[in-house]
Amino acid sequence: MSEQDTPCLLVLRKLKAAIDQRMTGEGVQSVGHKGRTMEYANLNVSDMVKYYMQLWKQCPAAQAELPEMQTLESTTGTRGRPAIFMGRRFV
Repeated sequence: MSEQDTPCLLVLRKLKAAIDQRMTGEGVQSVGHKGRTMEYANLNVSDMVKYYMQLWKQCPAAQAELPEMQTLESTTGTRGRPAIFMGRRFV
């Protein structure tokens, strides 16, 4: 942390660390800065990434240091062929 770090850069560093921890399965309780705290226990990773993207676009210092994140792709479920039951049918 240097003297040139802006408040938005400090928040984004902590938020990125929180996102990384959640993606690896580690729990994060809260992140705070200058008397403000944000609880992450009830937020899912997708919402955290959206918040990161919003702040990142408004902070030139963060754009120079931190990577831009993209929204997480939702998994698509596909249904296979219908089930085939082998054997006799009991009626």
